[in-house]
Amino acid sequence: MDRGLLDVVLDSALSESSATKPLHVVMCDLDGFKSVNDSYGHAAGDEVLRVIATRLEGSVRPEDVVARLSGDEFVLLLRDTDEVAACEVAGRVRAAVMKPVRLPSGDVVVPSVSIGLAARHRGESIGRLMARADETMYRAKALGGGRVERSYHNGASAPREDRAAGTAAAARPHR
Repeated sequence: MDRGLLDVVLDSALSESSATKPLHVVMCDLDGFKSVNDSYGHAAGDEVLRVIATRLEGSVRPEDVVARLSGDEFVLLLRDTDEVAACEVAGRVRAAVMKPVRLPSGDVVVPSVSIGLAARHRGESIGRLMARADETMYRAKALGGGRVERSYHNGASAPREDRAAGTAAAARPHR
């Protein structure tokens, strides 16, 4: 889904969200993705992005939205999803993204992803919700990447799932 269509979908989701139909945004950014392009070439990087997009779509319900924002950044829109379910989706996304990817050359890379999760607050604009998810994703990166962070109502963040043992923050070759 492109950015223009995403804006339309976001506006629709905003008008539908309420206390009984919560809305969550999951912002995902691949950690150290530049190293994939630098080491294996842009065609390999494009293949990794295609695999990641497929994994993201497979981690959510059909009514959820997955869109690529730019480069190696994706956003998921979870409609009518409570906090517990949203955290579970974010954990599933993290686990799916961080599985090894075999490149056409036969090389294997293990992507890492930083994820920011934010729930819409009553009266909050879609722009502010997206910004909070983005800020929270950058907190996950600052804490080493390969993790999920959740934005609280007061703007603070707390870990929802720490980096898996032995997983480097950047995409790395898998031997």
